[in-house]
Amino acid sequence: MSHDTLEASIGRATQIVRAMANRQRLLILIDLADGESAVNALCARLGMGQSAVSQHLARLRSAGLVTTRREAQTIHYALAGDTARRVLDTLDALMTRETRTPIDGRPAEGMRPLRE
Repeated sequence: MSHDTLEASIGRATQIVRAMANRQRLLILIDLADGESAVNALCARLGMGQSAVSQHLARLRSAGLVTTRREAQTIHYALAGDTARRVLDTLDALMTRETRTPIDGRPAEGMRPLRE
């Protein structure tokens, strides 16, 4: 791996880790692992205010971890690609020391159990 490629990869990893290194943002990502959701539904499920959820979603979107889909006046958020899901599954494996049942029941591509 070239130095420039390594620097770009480290920059991207830093952006992802910084975005996820917040309890509320992590809860939002875990919730979105079950499927897309509108802000008001996230607020109700997580017990957070709309302003706070919207700010956290903006940070996650800026980091490329969530995407949006507009339906009339409602914006629906979903995990973007496989990156967030893989990190969530890895965190779950580290916390529980097993990967038989990842956060949403679907193992991320390339994930292997730590032990059988």
